Amino acid sequence: MRYQGEEMAQVEIELRWQFWKRFSVVGFGGVGGVWNDFERFHNERTIPNGGFGFRYELARRYGIHMGLDIAFGPGNTAVYVQVGSAWARP
Repeated sequence: MRYQGEEMAQVEIELRWQFWKRFSVVGFGGVGGVWNDFERFHNERTIPNGGFGFRYELARRYGIHMGLDIAFGPGNTAVYVQVGSAWARP
């Protein structure tokens, strides 16, 4: 809730490399922006973020991975436990 506005846009990317059997590493990053008036589009706040993580494939059949992420943003660092993925599997 630190960055608020009437309108919001964001772009994210995540890359995963399965380097050995069921083990993989991930890198991710993104940028987002908020503003209050779409007609004047005064994007006063653009916020970059990124991080990296480690994954272990729990279930090959279903492509379910579990791991630990470290994320960095303006003024904050966070650690996340990740199970599954929000991204579609190719």
